[in-house]
Amino acid sequence: SKPFEPCDLYRLLLELTGRVDEYDPQGSIEGGREEATRKASEDFPTIPGLDTTTTLRRMGGRVELYERILRKFSQSNRLVVSTTRDHIARGELRMALRTMHTLRGVAGNLGATELAEAADAVERALHDGQDLDLTEQLDTVEAQLLPLLDAIDALNLGGPAPPPTAAPLESAVLEQRIQTIFDRLSDDDTAAGPLIDSLLRENIDADIRAPLTRVAEHVGRYDFDLALEGLDQVADQLQISLGKA
Repeated sequence: SKPFEPCDLYRLLLELTGRVDEYDPQGSIEGGREEATRKASEDFPTIPGLDTTTTLRRMGGRVELYERILRKFSQSNRLVVSTTRDHIARGELRMALRTMHTLRGVAGNLGATELAEAADAVERALHDGQDLDLTEQLDTVEAQLLPLLDAIDALNLGGPAPPPTAAPLESAVLEQRIQTIFDRLSDDDTAAGPLIDSLLRENIDADIRAPLTRVAEHVGRYDFDLALEGLDQVADQLQISLGKA
């Protein structure tokens, strides 16, 4: 989706309902939104590659919403370029195009203009289908994306890690939750995403947390095949057998 200004949408709705004379750009709605945005922009940290002021204005100064979207963006896109390369190598051009299309749209909504433009260049090249050697274009996307993700992660928007005193998750409970995630992924069910997020908030071993985080990234891009492969690796580490319910 393309970014839009709420005030422009409000004006359009008034025009469609024959009430355009009620539009007041300096009125309480716009004035309140600008004040909320001003305060939010002053307090929000600068992130290289993001136009936070414009994006916060579109969000009405709702910092918590912006932080939540940024956190989800970081969690879901660490492997997006390598996944796109894999799709191209396997001839899955439609999947590669969809991946870049999603990245372009989300980046644009977040205010990452240069990243959105880089992803758009790859998307257009895939759409034209004339030259599938997109190494240079994908390198450009990665050069824009990875520093941005690092900057977002450095803000620690996800909150503190589970306290060291938290009891480790029991093996039987962990196995049951992994199996439930497997069942959802087998059905291409996006409900697997929140289940993985919930599990990552538990006190689990780091060698399990890392591959589970990658599984969550694949789910965020609707790449359920790669998510299942990643979950199989987790199961192998835990020495558990997964089966379709």
